[in-house]
Amino acid sequence: MVAVAVTLAFSLFSASACAVPRACAGGIFTETARAASVGSTAPPQIRRQRRVEVDFARVGPSAERIALNLFPDLCVIAQRERATDLGRGQVQWEGRVPGPSPGTVTLVTEGAIMVGSIRIGADVYEIRYLGEGVHVVTDVDPSKLPRD
Repeated sequence: MVAVAVTLAFSLFSASACAVPRACAGGIFTETARAASVGSTAPPQIRRQRRVEVDFARVGPSAERIALNLFPDLCVIAQRERATDLGRGQVQWEGRVPGPSPGTVTLVTEGAIMVGSIRIGADVYEIRYLGEGVHVVTDVDPSKLPRD
């Protein structure tokens, strides 16, 4: 019984994506209705987006694993591959998302500002800063992006 509980606990924390929000305990995003200094528009390539505040205490360069609760139905656990000090207070955190649809995560922070890109299989998610401590998480439809 103990072995089953340990195996279940490990699988919850090592899952790459999950449909159960509670499995993303410790996620870095908190939904917010706060206004931002930059508006968030929804061009055709946007499937959905949400405004969030970021818990920067969980994102530092020493973070081995980051829980990205992108949407209430989508949790991604990224494992750090490297963190690079870019100077001037900027840090780039790069990780991988293990699982049946592996992916990559790149986050760049400067103080309380974050931008990032998450790719899981063919799915693309972006994080942008809107101002006033508010960020937007966007689910992008790559098939609707402009062609070069």
